[in-house]
Amino acid sequence: MRCKRGGNENSDSLSQTNPPKLVLRYRDDNSDTWSADREISLGFQGDREIIIEEHIRGHFRTRQYEVYTTDNVSVALSEMVQYFDNTLDEGR
Repeated sequence: MRCKRGGNENSDSLSQTNPPKLVLRYRDDNSDTWSADREISLGFQGDREIIIEEHIRGHFRTRQYEVYTTDNVSVALSEMVQYFDNTLDEGR
């Protein structure tokens, strides 16, 4: 996942010790149950380009993601890539 933070946040409203976080959760196969939240640091003010690697495994036909931030910061999600591994079928 690649995202960029805006640079126009009010520095008085943001903590300089606890950076804002991107919260990610997902659900598989249109289930009513969502995964536990994964909190990912967006860095401190001035950190513009953030590249995040999250290794989320599981078996699914479809996966839906929900993404939001913990603070009022501008974030652009510019790319999200899902890689698949079909090695489980090798022995069949």
